[in-house]
Amino acid sequence: MNPRASLRALASLPLVLLCATHPVQDPQRALPFEILRDRLPAELTMPIHHVFADRAEYEAFLGRRSSGVDFERESVVLYSAGLQEGGHHEASILSIRLLPDTGVLEVTTLLDSDLCQVVPEPELPYVLAKFPLAGAKMPDVAFEQVHTILACGL
Repeated sequence: MNPRASLRALASLPLVLLCATHPVQDPQRALPFEILRDRLPAELTMPIHHVFADRAEYEAFLGRRSSGVDFERESVVLYSAGLQEGGHHEASILSIRLLPDTGVLEVTTLLDSDLCQVVPEPELPYVLAKFPLAGAKMPDVAFEQVHTILACGL
């Protein structure tokens, strides 16, 4: 087969770029979480990684009551990728873990970017999730970001 033809055929396939690596998860350290359907205020267009440990902070930040969160037993994590243009983007949470050796709460988030889709308006991909962790003092929080990009015609 002609090498140039092979390269042209390869170039016509969608390309997926993984911009960060995701560590192997230890299921014994993972905390269960549930996605919330609460909406972000329209003016919050910047990237945000935050954990809310109490109702007052959540309501002050988002401007409304939380739906179905018992802040006596649960906390809420918010990941917003900020305003995104040039394709379809989706935010999600891959894992929430409490690391026993350091006591750090580790939240791994994902932004999937599909640049093959044409989206006329900017998007604000975000996710809110509740998880079972509450107490007088929230542990230190570390966020890990994974970003996948689907690009066509490169």
